[in-house]
Amino acid sequence: MIECKRLTKIYNKGTPKEVVALRDVECRVGDGEFVLLMGPSGSGKSTLLALMAALTRPTSGKVVVDGEVVSKLPEDFSALFRHQKIAFIFQKFHLLDDLSVLENVALPLIPYVRSQKEIEARARRVMERFLIDHKAHQKVGKLSGGEQQRVAIARSMINDPPIILADEPTANLDARLSEQFMQILRELKRDGRTIVVATHDPRFLRVDGVDRVLNVREGHVFDA
Repeated sequence: MIECKRLTKIYNKGTPKEVVALRDVECRVGDGEFVLLMGPSGSGKSTLLALMAALTRPTSGKVVVDGEVVSKLPEDFSALFRHQKIAFIFQKFHLLDDLSVLENVALPLIPYVRSQKEIEARARRVMERFLIDHKAHQKVGKLSGGEQQRVAIARSMINDPPIILADEPTANLDARLSEQFMQILRELKRDGRTIVVATHDPRFLRVDGVDRVLNVREGHVFDA
């Protein structure tokens, strides 16, 4: 499903602030696998996740997702690729506090779906799936942290994508909310999704359904 081939990412290349985030990375995530990218802050795992999602481009090498080289797509096509294939769950939820839950969840559909009736129907289905439909018309800024995360997950899943990428998803959650999130991932794994989580949270190592762990250290990736 996802292949990284001789992947290198250098920030501020050729300047005094040059940083090599990843160097000649080779890794693969199979269809339906649940893979952890584990390593300390600054190890390169978030950069690797962003490259898998075509949120940034590599300095060299390539990323192939479902047979397509996504690392060289023009921005318009990168956005369409993410819309069709990727649910990206950020450490910070990036919700719009002054909009309702329904409006936040529906946002990814607006550029692609013309029918307001269809947009609302799809948003309500995904809100029900992640148990946040009872808050549909409440402003997101009034929600608890756990409720906001459910909104963020529902928004990322509204297009029913086959791949889920999560960047430090439990960093701002307490133990109870972290366990709830891990339970959601277990359910999505059973649905057959391909899941990659970048984390340094050791609790993920106890999650049922994790297939492999890749250790990320100083820009290199190793099998655990």
